[in-house]
Amino acid sequence: MSYRWKPNKTRRLAYAAAMAESERFEFIQPRGAIRNGCRISWVDKSTAIEFSGVVIHNSYGDLTGQHTFTVLLDDKKTKKRIMGRNLYDRLTAHTPGADSIEQSRF
Repeated sequence: MSYRWKPNKTRRLAYAAAMAESERFEFIQPRGAIRNGCRISWVDKSTAIEFSGVVIHNSYGDLTGQHTFTVLLDDKKTKKRIMGRNLYDRLTAHTPGADSIEQSRF
């Protein structure tokens, strides 16, 4: 049995407003792999708020098959973890870091 999202009226309206707000962003495909040192910007799926920062750690869980990124946001205090499946289709900017450029030469 699969989970089915059953929002009430308030949640449906908030979701519709967030989706309408998210249409103002231009989403891109990443230029190369996202690794440590990359500067990225993305829009959060649930709140339609744009975040930006530098990837300080990336990991891939072999058991779960999930790519996870830890990003130090521009305020230099806050760290945010984001799953790859939530990042790739909501990316608005990507500047490859030194690790990405170095590994793309091979």
